[in-house]
Amino acid sequence: MAPHYGFDQQVKYPYNFWDWFVCRKGFEDGIRYKGYYEFDKSEVIEEFSEWRKVKRRTDISSNIPPFCVDALSHTPHILKQNDLYLVPTGNRTCIIFDGSKYPYPHIRVYEVYRYAQDLQIRNRNRNKNILEAFRTQWNEQSFIKALHYCGAFGSLVKELTDVKHYDLGPSGQIKLRFPFWMKSKNAKLRAFNFEGMVDLDACVYPSGTDIVMPIEAKLEHFGDLAWHKLAFPCYRFIKQATALSIRTQRIGYNQRKIRIVPVYCALNSSLEAIIYVFSKIKIHKDKDHFEQMNGIILNDENQLYPKKAFKIDLNWIWR
Repeated sequence: MAPHYGFDQQVKYPYNFWDWFVCRKGFEDGIRYKGYYEFDKSEVIEEFSEWRKVKRRTDISSNIPPFCVDALSHTPHILKQNDLYLVPTGNRTCIIFDGSKYPYPHIRVYEVYRYAQDLQIRNRNRNKNILEAFRTQWNEQSFIKALHYCGAFGSLVKELTDVKHYDLGPSGQIKLRFPFWMKSKNAKLRAFNFEGMVDLDACVYPSGTDIVMPIEAKLEHFGDLAWHKLAFPCYRFIKQATALSIRTQRIGYNQRKIRIVPVYCALNSSLEAIIYVFSKIKIHKDKDHFEQMNGIILNDENQLYPKKAFKIDLNWIWR
């Protein structure tokens, strides 16, 4: 569905902030002629403050409007209605893209979900104290630790690589700055920049391989998860691989290139963990600049479909 444009005609009574925002001067021109609209934190704060005054929303104390870009289903209604979507660029800034000009960078899992394979897990009830802790402290990190505890990651690694062992790598937030590209429907690439905090829930290194598996975990099963939730943490390893190759060349040792295989772990309403494994990340090399830039084409359709899916029953935690 192409954008209807004429936002001021669609939104006669802008009750919420995003209805207000799309009616502002300059927004429609950016969407119509460029296919996207970039806004920064100061602009949003200014507009949000003005909206609060006009609408007398004294019940809202925040200086920045709440919004989530984790999944397409969380996109503000006025944007979805007009085939628009959000991509974060760090520090609470975003770009709004026209989906009729830049294809959506959101995963498609439901075809693979139907054929998810059962993963073998070991005895789960050997430590009652751990089970009680999982039940009373359940969050995304506990979800990941439960998969580790029951041997799900070991079984996953064996299914993918034939090795039995793995190591857990770094996790948490770090600040990064990197380029990413968006491909238009006429196949032209446009570069954008991200600068801000990037969160990695976990990562797994299968022993004796050149693979790293960055993991994104969600306590809901989003079939339309935004691809940047998996792609942006991969930049931590793109940078690492480049630094390793330079360092090891100096000492006369050829380090194998790291293969980055993103993994998405979701918990469905039946308390099943669904683990989606995607294809190896394709590194785009932009040689048009003075200094070559490496990164990811965010809406590369070939990356958005998981190649395998596995399932694990986690009801044992609450029995």
